[in-house]
Amino acid sequence: MTTVLEHTARDRVQRVLYFASGIGGIVFGLLMTTGNSGIVAARGQVEEWYWWLSIVVVVLIPITFVGTAFRLPMRALHTVAFVCVGGFLVIQVLWLPAMTGEVLAAQGTPWLQGINAMPSTLVGIAWTSSAVWILPLSQLVLVPLIQAQRVRHHHLGGRPRRLRRADLLLHPHGHDPGRGGRGARRGPRRARGEDSRVH
Repeated sequence: MTTVLEHTARDRVQRVLYFASGIGGIVFGLLMTTGNSGIVAARGQVEEWYWWLSIVVVVLIPITFVGTAFRLPMRALHTVAFVCVGGFLVIQVLWLPAMTGEVLAAQGTPWLQGINAMPSTLVGIAWTSSAVWILPLSQLVLVPLIQAQRVRHHHLGGRPRRLRRADLLLHPHGHDPGRGGRGARRGPRRARGEDSRVH
């Protein structure tokens, strides 16, 4: 009897936490919408498929807990939580490859870094073992790594990748004639003192 009551109490607490996580998804989603590091600003700076996928996985799926926390079986809620956590890690790893340029406009930062408390909360609700530390520990690696890559690209000049690829195709030897740099074509030099005499 005691075991049944313990499970019932724990289920109620977990359901309340899932519901609160859904509310948190709404709040975080609204807060991360605007600004130089917001969701809207990221559109066009990352691949279109990635932009939509990140919103669905990181924001919209957690919001569904508002309507499902007290309706779905606990096992189903845990499964949705695992999908959110795993999906967040995949989305985070793919951020740099999905960028269309070397840096974000206006020195922005990935908006995912402002919402990683959400999957951290979900993994704490769904897992009861020491494995709960997997996601927080992963953030100690991924967040500095992404930030370091962003800063490195900023100091290197940050030309868009697509422009670099185009330059490479047009000027495979590494110089651009239009820039007048080293190796650029120049017209024939006129001899000093040359005039326009008619011979």
